[in-house]
Amino acid sequence: AFGRGSPAIERWLVAHPVLGPPIRNWRAHGSIGRRAKWIATVSMAAGVALSVALRVPPWVLAIQVVALGGTAAFVWTRPDA
Repeated sequence: AFGRGSPAIERWLVAHPVLGPPIRNWRAHGSIGRRAKWIATVSMAAGVALSVALRVPPWVLAIQVVALGGTAAFVWTRPDA
């Protein structure tokens, strides 16, 4: 999103030693690193667990599970970087 709003920020992000490689991999191959996939999945599961602990209404939890499940499926179907 920053890349579309500011060419200077885009250049900084792409050239960054930590943030740049995943961005370049995504742009070149549509790939996500396995470690990033695991971090994303654990983060999504933690969000659902927090919602359960906070006793959110079941309909909200259902929407969250469906949305995050779809997101996890998308992440895991991308090629490994």
